[in-house]
Amino acid sequence: MMKKRKNEVAMRILKYCLIVIAAFVVLFSLHKMLLGEHKMVLSLNALYAFFVVSTLIIIVSLELLATVLPDKVGYAFLMAVFIKMGLFILIFSSNGLLEKKLYLADKLGVLLPFFIFLLIEALAIASRLKLMEPLRSTSSEGN
Repeated sequence: MMKKRKNEVAMRILKYCLIVIAAFVVLFSLHKMLLGEHKMVLSLNALYAFFVVSTLIIIVSLELLATVLPDKVGYAFLMAVFIKMGLFILIFSSNGLLEKKLYLADKLGVLLPFFIFLLIEALAIASRLKLMEPLRSTSSEGN
């Protein structure tokens, strides 16, 4: 039973890693194509690297946390999102994010990937919480 659960966790992690990588490839290619000659204030490579790595870290760590502390996954997700936003501001504010005038393309170029990767994280955690719901209801019936 324990080995089956580890395999399920590993398969969920692999599934969401593949989704994140596919989203990266599609979004990055589309973003580069739509930008054309426009030079963004932030490096597109650094921007997407940050979102991909942070999303993978959040999904993997929350999947692993769900095996140990399943009732704390939602709180951990909220905390992880705030930490991600704080790190983003810390890392990219030194690149001129706050000092330079941002055009609409720059603003959308940051916000759209942020929200799309946030959506992937939220869907991963929502599906994890939905999987845990039957476990909670059966354990509460025993009391």
